[in-house]
Amino acid sequence: MDTAQTERLLLEELGRLCKPSRQAHCRSVAETAEFLARRFSVEPRAARLAGLGHDLVKDQDIGYQWELARRSLASEGMEPISDAVASMEREKSFADKIIHGPAAAVYLRDRLGIRDPGILKAVSLHSSAGHSMDPLSSIIFIADKMEPTRTYAGDREAFALREDSLNSLLKQALGLSIHWLNAKGYAIAQSSIDLYNALTMDKTRE
Repeated sequence: MDTAQTERLLLEELGRLCKPSRQAHCRSVAETAEFLARRFSVEPRAARLAGLGHDLVKDQDIGYQWELARRSLASEGMEPISDAVASMEREKSFADKIIHGPAAAVYLRDRLGIRDPGILKAVSLHSSAGHSMDPLSSIIFIADKMEPTRTYAGDREAFALREDSLNSLLKQALGLSIHWLNAKGYAIAQSSIDLYNALTMDKTRE
């Protein structure tokens, strides 16, 4: 299956599974991710597909999300996803809010035949972040948090997307996510906090 056909099927699934506002967000993430991928010499089609699919099952029943995500624990070659699920299992107090990442990755693999490990990893980690993030994973996380339909995204974020380094953007995206979660009184994944602290302390990665 070529990428154009995969994208068509993914858009169909997006329309079937997600509410309109989520569909608009995913399309905006895909466009932002593709732009960043071209900036940072990452495969743009992979970024686009990951952006479209990252929240694919977020509007589905939470039990179904967990069922999907846990399939990765019994599958070979799914280590980035299964590692994320295992970590979320230990953070029971708020794992329901972030399990949609690994769940979407499993759905993309099993239902749409997307086998690219980079895409699956990026989708899996977009909701929690972590030290194992590669450039594509970082791009999807950044695009998710800084795409222009976000209510807090303005000229500053738009300028940063055009001009700042990948690590600087990742730190900004993590900061925005942590600030928003704190304002809402939500718990924050420890992996997000750890990565943010590491990026803040490591001045060589600016």
